[in-house]
Amino acid sequence: MPAVPSDYKADYPRTVNQPGNEKRTLGAALLEHSKVAKFGAHIVEAQSAPAIIDGDMPILYSRNQDFRIIRPAQFAIIADGDNVVASTYPVLSATAEMFDAPSAAVMFTVSRADSKQITEDHLEYEIMDSIARGLAREADRVLTAAVLATTPANFTLALAAAAGVNFKGLRGLVGTNGTAAEIRHDGVLVAEGIEAELTDVMTDTIVGAWENSAVFISDDIHLIMKRANVDGSIEVSLFVNMVAAIPDDSLFWTGAA
Repeated sequence: MPAVPSDYKADYPRTVNQPGNEKRTLGAALLEHSKVAKFGAHIVEAQSAPAIIDGDMPILYSRNQDFRIIRPAQFAIIADGDNVVASTYPVLSATAEMFDAPSAAVMFTVSRADSKQITEDHLEYEIMDSIARGLAREADRVLTAAVLATTPANFTLALAAAAGVNFKGLRGLVGTNGTAAEIRHDGVLVAEGIEAELTDVMTDTIVGAWENSAVFISDDIHLIMKRANVDGSIEVSLFVNMVAAIPDDSLFWTGAA
């Protein structure tokens, strides 16, 4: 990410805790704005498979990425002389298949009038900061859509306890229907009694242990900037691939209507 110009001013707040002229990576900016990442979800840069050339022809192949979570080993009391009953290996994994990952794209135009009102540094910062915020929102959308695709059960404390999660590790995302959400007496938004945040990427409400999930993002993000017309406007477009990984979907629930 470009440095934030020290004299930068805009009608919206500057990036949180971003001092003037401090550089940050696009990944760091994405983590800063993604709501699922703030709740503990992992944002992982998926490594592209190296190109293989067979004669004059490139060979395309998939390099899948695994996300693994470690669960507690399950001990059991046994009587003297009895054999130990084997349990399943307490590690769960989910594979992200980046080769077939859907592409997401955005395109917008910066008019000559807009670009002339600010310096090149300011323009670069605005474009890249908007893209970082958009990538973060897309990561939220991809992960929440993957959670909802598993048709999770309605949240109860009993189910959360049975899943072995820590209460403090639970967080809620409240969609545009506002299901199961309320403002607590101390001004904190909660969903099913769990601290929560608002999102516009879904209509439902999800409560989950987000640290047990990940979003893989392709490391070959394509950003294209070009002069769109003779009037000097700039066309900006970006293409990216994202895949969610949820090794244990029993750690997510929906809010009851």
